[in-house]
Amino acid sequence: MKLEKDKVYHFLVSMFLVFGIYSIIRNLWLSVVIAFLIGLGKEIKDKIDGRTDCLEDMVANLLGIIVAQVVMWEIIGYNIIRMIK
Repeated sequence: MKLEKDKVYHFLVSMFLVFGIYSIIRNLWLSVVIAFLIGLGKEIKDKIDGRTDCLEDMVANLLGIIVAQVVMWEIIGYNIIRMIK
């Protein structure tokens, strides 16, 4: 599978959206939800405008959000092991 530039952009924008939103509101979970909704809204707008909406774009968005969340857990010292127990 060829990695398209568009998917990389979706990944990076979603990841940096989480970082940016978190820097303003200091709530990781809300930052993740807002970033997801922005990505979803963009895909819905693309569909309405007759442009290609793409499941792969949303997958790239989600991967960017997940990576950002894991990075933020490390930065803010969130212990995932405690969450599982």
